[in-house]
Amino acid sequence: MVELTTEHIDGKKTYKEVKDNITSYYSKDKNISNREKDADEVSLAIYEILSDKAFRFDYLTYKN
Repeated sequence: MVELTTEHIDGKKTYKEVKDNITSYYSKDKNISNREKDADEVSLAIYEILSDKAFRFDYLTYKN
């Protein structure tokens, strides 16, 4: 995950590529805890929301 993050920050991988890699990783290895998988999925969702150009960090956005 650290390597994927670094590659994304450096511009070597797009968000979609990182998301696809993570999805593929969890579909192959069934011995990973659900907590770890859930944490990574939530992190992806948060990143997607924060990177949306329409996102505004204010009360109404937070409430919704």
